[in-house]
Amino acid sequence: MFIDPKTLMPKLPKPQDLQPFPTTLSLRFSGHTSRVRSISPHPSGQWLASGSDDGTVRLWEVSTGRCCKISKLDGPVSSVAWCPNPALQLIAAAVGNKVVLLVSGIGGDEVDAAARQACQVSAAAAAAASQQQQLAQWITGADGTGLELVTGQAVKQVTWHARGDYFASVAPTGQTQVCKLSFAP
Repeated sequence: MFIDPKTLMPKLPKPQDLQPFPTTLSLRFSGHTSRVRSISPHPSGQWLASGSDDGTVRLWEVSTGRCCKISKLDGPVSSVAWCPNPALQLIAAAVGNKVVLLVSGIGGDEVDAAARQACQVSAAAAAAASQQQQLAQWITGADGTGLELVTGQAVKQVTWHARGDYFASVAPTGQTQVCKLSFAP
């Protein structure tokens, strides 16, 4: 019995049939000058926050790819995360040994005022606690539009609780810090 070896080989698709989907670029988010380390979509899906080694957090409109806001920070941004609480349009960014809370400015005057107030109240509440435990120090942003949590170790990741009243940060050593925002929505 003779078997032709060509009949044992499966028929392979043509290389042009193996192209990954999608094959066209429909939208590009251009603006960072260095590697983007983290992106976070807004819970509504309308906005995207990105953090980069160029030291900026950029706020993008998803439908158009337009950069709406740029926040310059002190160093490379390793992680960004949106606060899921709709009453507070905050973005948390991990920068070196800090977690920076930024007021996004996308929620209108009332929401922005609530976010600024949450940052102020959190700083006041944490000031008393930081005198008892020196694990971290809260610093209000110079322009009043944010809050910094300075820790003793580098922060690589930041994430929010589903309600948006707690966030956690993780250091490369495995140390985790959980912080509560004290506010009345």
